[in-house]
Amino acid sequence: MRRILFVLIALALAVGAIALLIMRDAGTAHLGWGSWQIETTMAGLLGVTLVTVLLLVAVLWLVNWLVRVPVMLRMRRQRKLEAREWDDLEHVLRQWVAGDWDASEKLCKRHTDAQESRWVWLMAQAFAAHQQGLSARAEDALKQAEQRFPQNASSVRLMQAQWFMQSGRTELALPIVQRLAAQDPRHPALLRLLTEAERQQGDWDGVLQHLPTLTKLRAMPEEALLALEEDAVEGRLGQLGAQGAPAIEAFWRDIRKSLRGRERLIAAKAVALASCGEHDQATEVLLTALRERLSGVLAAALVRMNPTQTRTALDAVEALLERNKSTTYADLNLFAAHMAWRLDLWGKSRAYAESVLSLPANEHAYAETHILLAQIEEHDGQPAKALAHVRAAFDALDKLPTP
Repeated sequence: MRRILFVLIALALAVGAIALLIMRDAGTAHLGWGSWQIETTMAGLLGVTLVTVLLLVAVLWLVNWLVRVPVMLRMRRQRKLEAREWDDLEHVLRQWVAGDWDASEKLCKRHTDAQESRWVWLMAQAFAAHQQGLSARAEDALKQAEQRFPQNASSVRLMQAQWFMQSGRTELALPIVQRLAAQDPRHPALLRLLTEAERQQGDWDGVLQHLPTLTKLRAMPEEALLALEEDAVEGRLGQLGAQGAPAIEAFWRDIRKSLRGRERLIAAKAVALASCGEHDQATEVLLTALRERLSGVLAAALVRMNPTQTRTALDAVEALLERNKSTTYADLNLFAAHMAWRLDLWGKSRAYAESVLSLPANEHAYAETHILLAQIEEHDGQPAKALAHVRAAFDALDKLPTP
């Protein structure tokens, strides 16, 4: 605005000067100061005024430039430092890609030692030290970052919690994340980290409480949310086994209806019921689900059941096998073999056990089948055959992956 005003004034003076020069009689001007008397034309007076204004503007501009010189020099130096920082930051990123963490840490430390160091350099130094397994140096850099930049303390603590999680020290990470989440309960990254910490600690109630917020914020993909919910329900069912069947049934009624049809969760419910001594109820849960659809997950859970109503269980599984001759799971035959063995139906038990060996199954099922056949052979007075089955059972167990 000032420049426009100056241009307009100068233009007006110039136009006036030209007009006066063109006029035949522009008039004269008498100027006096004490004994000094000056007589000049109006055009001359206007020209002198114009030159004076231009000189005054030039002087003011020069003074302003001289005042701004230190600021301009500081800004130029700052730009050079920023350009160097960007170059060093790019170099640090290349070192990270190459895995040269030691050189990266040294370069970051050179910047952190400077008085006007940025927060990012302290965090980068801490990260480089952490990648080398130097936890003491990493913690020291984080502490400096928190002290020098208190406005970024939450980010520092979040990184610290993530490192605790990575090193398996979830019990140290959980209180930190809980405090941060209390300050910002709708932060997606914090919620994800808090949920993961609670999952690792077995706090399935906490996980289930956070699921609605995670879903609303779309903090995780839909498939990951569903898998997490199944993990939480399964884990909570396992914990409720110590509280008895009523607690399990009450929790089961509270979960979503779509989850109650999941084979994995049905099996988890049956295992929880069995853990509190309700084997008959657990067996009935699995058999009811198997009548609706055959499932390897349900059949594998059924093998682990130990019902007291052995005859009822045997009749039910035989009905399933008869109705689904084309699609048979080895675990169903193994369960039938166990039930028949407990009822002293040796021939039927042998038949079902031998059928397991002809079906696809895991090595654990084969080992369990050979042990059962060894007991049958021993009962029939065939110690050599019993010993062969025992050896076959050990061979099958040797093929299992090492935990």
